[in-house]
Amino acid sequence: MCVRIHASALRHNITKDDIAHALEYLLGSYVLNDGTEFMRTLVIGPDTSGRILELVVTLVDEDELLVIHAMKARKKNIAYVKWEDGEKNE
Repeated sequence: MCVRIHASALRHNITKDDIAHALEYLLGSYVLNDGTEFMRTLVIGPDTSGRILELVVTLVDEDELLVIHAMKARKKNIAYVKWEDGEKNE
């Protein structure tokens, strides 16, 4: 799958390498359903130094993922995540 990183994802001084690392080693995700045209997914994963990031991604087509947001993870967003081990943070 091709991953593109939109300029908006770089606004918080998160590097492309850190974004790629967080996607590769994602800890969990949550589908954001806010009625917009495009389904977006919140992804939580570590950057190259172990800092936990939050990313928002959207599937452009079956072969392309677009990262539109990246920053240090906020507690309020971590609470929504379904972890890769199947547990939901409560």
